[in-house]
Amino acid sequence: MSGMYGALTVGALGVSNNIGGLTTSWHSGMLDGASALISQNRGAGNYRRTLQLYLWLLVVDEMIGVLGLVLVWAGLPWLAAVFAQSKNNFDPAFCEMIVSIHRWEMLGYITLGINSATLALLLGYGYTKLTLLLNVARVFLFRVPVLWYLQRFTELGTEAVGITMMVSNICAGVSAIAVVIPVLVRIRKKIRQEETCGKPLDK
Repeated sequence: MSGMYGALTVGALGVSNNIGGLTTSWHSGMLDGASALISQNRGAGNYRRTLQLYLWLLVVDEMIGVLGLVLVWAGLPWLAAVFAQSKNNFDPAFCEMIVSIHRWEMLGYITLGINSATLALLLGYGYTKLTLLLNVARVFLFRVPVLWYLQRFTELGTEAVGITMMVSNICAGVSAIAVVIPVLVRIRKKIRQEETCGKPLDK
């Protein structure tokens, strides 16, 4: 779909995704490790610890998102120029295209942190269907229809691709919040049951 704006836009989108990976790859690494820890503690019945792990993961992912947003915002022109450099040739049009896409895409760093932490919790508790639902919705509900609409009902050019990525990433975080709330309620119930069962009976 991005190819409607030309091959150069597809390349710029790929570069934009690589720049975003400087931040989001940290989220992915944290997700893989934390989901295993959450699963291990859930299996041992340490439900309170799984909740603590999720909350700490959420804090760390948000810190990474904020830091990444600040650093990339400050260094985006330089990063784009690095990728737009080919041997001794510099393409200013390609550089500007990268900036026009990623200045929108980067606004989703923080909500992607929420999404990543939530996926770790869901995977740790074995909610694979919910995880699949979130991943499918991110692409086929929050991305493809948005870009389709922008292409047909607006006069936006390459910038529409960046706006689509921003909408997709923000909606992914919002939907993760909506999904995780009932899961957290269930975990809290298990914690209360665990604490109640652990109390001595009144004589």
